[in-house]
Amino acid sequence: VELCRDIHEAAGEFLHQSFLKIGLNCPKPQGAFYLFPDFENFKDKLRSRGVNSSTKLTETLLKEIGVALLPSSDFYLPDEFLGVRVASVDYDGEKVLKDFPSSSKTNQVLKTSLFPKLADACERIEMWLK
Repeated sequence: VELCRDIHEAAGEFLHQSFLKIGLNCPKPQGAFYLFPDFENFKDKLRSRGVNSSTKLTETLLKEIGVALLPSSDFYLPDEFLGVRVASVDYDGEKVLKDFPSSSKTNQVLKTSLFPKLADACERIEMWLK
């Protein structure tokens, strides 16, 4: 149980740090399997691309870069708020259970190898925002 907890915590921390590096606002996860980043820092850039709602943002990200997120409007926030919900559990559990270090001291490089799908999605988002 502790190992599973540590793995979920590491995945959440990895996404949180990745989102902050990209320039997204994101509260630090406190134990759930979800994060709630927002793209408000990119509002002007996104408006110029025709993205002015969380629904349009998630539809565009899925269509253009293959990253699936849920719009914040699904969670009773105004649709014009450019927030999304992200699941942090898109990884090969069997492989991570085998490869996760016995010490919970992991860094971003190790986490990238443990959570390649999460890393790829973050990289796609970062490139899309440039």
